Amino acid sequence: MRVPHVVQRVRPTVRAARIVAQPLRLPKTSSLRSDLAIVLPILGEVAYESLYWLPFVRKRLKSFRGTVVYFGRDGSESWSHEIAPRAVTEIQVNIHDVVDREHVRMHTEALRAKSGVWKQIHQDQSTSLYGVLIDYASKLTGLGKISCLYPEAMFNLVNRSLGDQARAWQAARAFSYKTSSTSHEIPDGILPPRYVATRFYSKEGLDILRAFEDGVISELLETWNPDRVPIIDLTPPESFQDHVGLNMSGHMATNLFELVPYFSDRNLAIQSEAIARSERFIGSHGGLGYVAVSLGKESCLLESEATKINRVHRYFLHRMARATNSNVHQVLVPKSPKLAPPGSG
Repeated sequence: MRVPHVVQRVRPTVRAARIVAQPLRLPKTSSLRSDLAIVLPILGEVAYESLYWLPFVRKRLKSFRGTVVYFGRDGSESWSHEIAPRAVTEIQVNIHDVVDREHVRMHTEALRAKSGVWKQIHQDQSTSLYGVLIDYASKLTGLGKISCLYPEAMFNLVNRSLGDQARAWQAARAFSYKTSSTSHEIPDGILPPRYVATRFYSKEGLDILRAFEDGVISELLETWNPDRVPIIDLTPPESFQDHVGLNMSGHMATNLFELVPYFSDRNLAIQSEAIARSERFIGSHGGLGYVAVSLGKESCLLESEATKINRVHRYFLHRMARATNSNVHQVLVPKSPKLAPPGSG
């Protein structure tokens, strides 16, 4: 397969540097002493749920023998099948089946305004939505001795690791990676027998937009689709988007198809199933790109040099790729006005 000139094959590694003087305190997998474990949902970026939250929860529930209620959003709960191998019962719940989507959206925007960031919304035990979900899980199961897993614990651990290679190496012990699951959401006969899945985000920086306008994305889709099978664009309707997606309709080859008519409150489950059944994924670094790696799919991920991915994120992505036996090809869009091979003058 010919590799386009903008491709860099990167092996993301973080060397096992000397452990810091005050090591991280990692959660114990045997610390849950309850009949019911409630896994509260992440309300931020999808990338953090697939790369960090799901593996973090999997490690915490490794030895748990009670009942698990896993709350996802937009169908992400479908990834958590068999997340607690020794649990008596696992229940997956879409929060939009419990709380109105508009209420969740307003609540999420308020948390974003409070934290001032898009990806890592501040979510702690005071998050009011969690009270509603905890009450729902308790009534659903009839169990009263409860342990709750809050995303804040995962974010605190990851954030303390981002600027320190040694901490990242140590924090890795708090995560357990394996191939994620999917559910059957797309009606039979909709997807072709063979296809490539794609999604690009425009919020990754202007360089990604320029790559689109300059035809680099078209080149990638052609290069990594040598058999010219159909290309399925996984960009959902605007009302379901966590990021603004590139609208490729009218700019791509005639073999580009959309899944827009089939999206619902389970859009992440729909996108995941489409990725799982594809030959490979081509798209932005992050978001559904990480979901593709968690599903064990070969992935070609595009990123902007202006918003270069933190090397610790690369390290954890590499760990996930090894665990799911997936090949990851990372593509860099240079900062310069004219796209040129990396390292060229």
